[in-house]
Amino acid sequence: MSKNVLNKWTALILAVVIVIGAMPVSTVKAAGETWLNLGDGNYVLSGTDIKVQISGDTIHVSGNGAIPDYDERTLSQRPWHKSTCKHLIIDNTITSVGTYAFASLTQLKHVTLSSTTFIADKSSFSGIAYAPTFRILGYAEMVTDIGTIPYSSLDSIKAFAQKNNNNAYFLLDHSYMVPLFQNSTNPTISNVYCAYDTFTPWVDDKTDYDYNGNQYTEFCELLSSSSDGYLELSAEKLYADKAVYELFSTVIGDNTFAYTFSMSMQRNDIVSVTRTLEPMIYRITLPDEYIEAGRTFKIISTGRGSVEVLDDLDFDDTTVTFLTKIPQAVFAVVYQ
Repeated sequence: MSKNVLNKWTALILAVVIVIGAMPVSTVKAAGETWLNLGDGNYVLSGTDIKVQISGDTIHVSGNGAIPDYDERTLSQRPWHKSTCKHLIIDNTITSVGTYAFASLTQLKHVTLSSTTFIADKSSFSGIAYAPTFRILGYAEMVTDIGTIPYSSLDSIKAFAQKNNNNAYFLLDHSYMVPLFQNSTNPTISNVYCAYDTFTPWVDDKTDYDYNGNQYTEFCELLSSSSDGYLELSAEKLYADKAVYELFSTVIGDNTFAYTFSMSMQRNDIVSVTRTLEPMIYRITLPDEYIEAGRTFKIISTGRGSVEVLDDLDFDDTTVTFLTKIPQAVFAVVYQ
């Protein structure tokens, strides 16, 4: 073989080696996003600096931006799919955790994230280990506006916490944050602690003691009488889904958003009542922080796909009385 031919083959082989070496081991695509596998449990989200390192029993997410959304059909497209890791660390530069992002990681027991990181909804961590701990670092919040309604990262974490049915624990940086976090809903959020208390579930996985929270205080009553059987009303003060806030924002006008609550009604303890024949009168007692002389309140209802703005029928600064045919709905309290 001539020297020229040999040089050409050498150059060609070298070029191929360089190209192969530059290529990722594999790629994983999710909802329009592509994860590049860098090897040794390291991944990077294409077009971003978001990185995932899977090492030992820990998943560590770093970089700037959002962890993508997934759904039940695309779980296998996550780099950590079927991971048996017990720990997840999400850096405070991650802005949000997408839907189904860490769902079905059945061994995942400890999650650390920042108070400035949004959680999309309860699906983000559905199906992880029983009685997990969520360590919330810091006390700052990031706020996004849904129309004129402010919605913060801590609001999203509270919304997740109130819907959690996995006996999760929430450990906060400061003791003063515990009642603010826990009492933001009614019933109160369960299992909320200061991480630096002597005894917390974070220490040696000790969860075999009295749980706190889940306390309910009556704040809503039905004032109308009915001859159509016994009507039982229940109500909860809660955080709504983002789509509901978007509906509220379309009719809120120049009112200030206060909070949301839901109602439901049963007839004779059996039949769910979604609509009454005639409008019925309801009264809610306002939380102390919203009571101020001279304020004018209204109620926004999103029941059965319709949006209504309901006037306050009483002259009491501590209550709001309203009339509706649709008791099974999510409501917003707004004021001027």
